[in-house]
Amino acid sequence: MELYFWTFVVAILIFAAAAGVAVYEGVAKLGDPQPIAGLIATAVGIGLSDVLGEPMWDGIGAVLAVTAVLLAYECRGLLIGEGARSVVARGVQRLAAEHVGMERISEARTMHLGPRDVLLNLSLEFEDRLSSAEVEKTIPDLERAIKGTYPEITRVFIEVQCRGSHRRDRQSRQSKRHSNPTL
Repeated sequence: MELYFWTFVVAILIFAAAAGVAVYEGVAKLGDPQPIAGLIATAVGIGLSDVLGEPMWDGIGAVLAVTAVLLAYECRGLLIGEGARSVVARGVQRLAAEHVGMERISEARTMHLGPRDVLLNLSLEFEDRLSSAEVEKTIPDLERAIKGTYPEITRVFIEVQCRGSHRRDRQSRQSKRHSNPTL
């Protein structure tokens, strides 16, 4: 998570400050135009300025400002615990459902811990006919299948529940929230 925090700081401080300076310089140069050489993005801005006849496109400030906003938006999601893409989440549920003895997936949650580091928490219900040894064999098989299919999932936590346990846990949490609204 610290990686995302510092990326966020970079987005705000460097790109936003650079955008402000670039916009300031661009406005100052509107009154006193001078020859410019520079970045590809600046060349695109100059090209748009020439083609459209609008000097406002001549500058990198807007590109930097947009970059800062996009980077800050992406970092925000990662800082607050953004989940994996829905395709990954659905795929994990499909893989789990395909395993022998799986009765129901009570809960599947993902959270990015790094760019290629996703945490997966599964709450599973197995068929009553399975022995504990069969369940113990199924869990590592399922974990290998998930990590093999989705390499970005690096940490898998699987909670095995009996039928009705998840429902009781959920009802207990809801009753606590209703009795104590600060939870």
